[in-house]
Amino acid sequence: MFIDFNNIYRNTYSQSLLKWLWKESGESVVVCKEWIELHEKSNTPFEYIVGATEFYGRRFVVTPDVLIPRPETEQLVELVLESIDGSEKTLLEL
Repeated sequence: MFIDFNNIYRNTYSQSLLKWLWKESGESVVVCKEWIELHEKSNTPFEYIVGATEFYGRRFVVTPDVLIPRPETEQLVELVLESIDGSEKTLLEL
């Protein structure tokens, strides 16, 4: 299906955002456009609007009741996994 995103939004940021949301979410362009408008009006993070986010290759449901995983946390997970030598470790979550 061909969608001319240039006719939906005039600025390139919104065009790029709409393309990304449409591709990643699998939702219709109309739904994605509504998400962008809600984000612009309320400054609500997209993860809360969409109701999901990806963290370390896995998809998680998110609501305003939970924190959105940060990219820096993903880097921390990678550092910890690299430092494990294969033996069993105990991890304490604070």
